[in-house]
Amino acid sequence: MDLLMWEQYKKTARYMQSFILLACVAIYFITRQPMAVLIFFGVMQFAALFGAAWGARIKYHSERMARRRDELPLERRR
Repeated sequence: MDLLMWEQYKKTARYMQSFILLACVAIYFITRQPMAVLIFFGVMQFAALFGAAWGARIKYHSERMARRRDELPLERRR
């Protein structure tokens, strides 16, 4: 996990963690099963990290392609 991923995660962390907390509370009151809440919590935390990594990768590739478009074709071969 690189620095770009953590920067992306920090941008959305407050909102994602708030949503995860509210969803876990709602699931607890609906199901009254702590194990279901723990599983949901774990899956959502994994999804938040996976989403941040994916977003960082997309951002890296789009910046890389933008830099590449600025170069002349003969300069790319170096």
